[in-house]
Amino acid sequence: MSENLTLAEAAALYLGALDPEERKEQQHEINRFVQWYGRGRRLSELVPSEIGNYAEGVCASATPEPAKKLVAPKALLSYLKKQKLTDFNLSVHLKSSKAPRKKSVVHRKTQEE
Repeated sequence: MSENLTLAEAAALYLGALDPEERKEQQHEINRFVQWYGRGRRLSELVPSEIGNYAEGVCASATPEPAKKLVAPKALLSYLKKQKLTDFNLSVHLKSSKAPRKKSVVHRKTQEE
């Protein structure tokens, strides 16, 4: 059954399993993820690299706190694994990219100083 399940159908199952308050909080970001990935895409077609691309796109957007926008899709992907609808836990590929660290400049004393 899970091989023929689409991402949109799986998302509906997930959202239906949530209590109303959680559903309200997560629905927008779940819908955004499903729309981006493709409503008709089969669960068997989920690819880690594409999921990572979604995370990169969210983090690259001008939105403040992009990591918060990944919480709901990550929960969806974890749910799919727990329900044995996917073979792998694809949620690990939804990581917020960290801003590059600034390199600190170390000043060395020279003999002239």
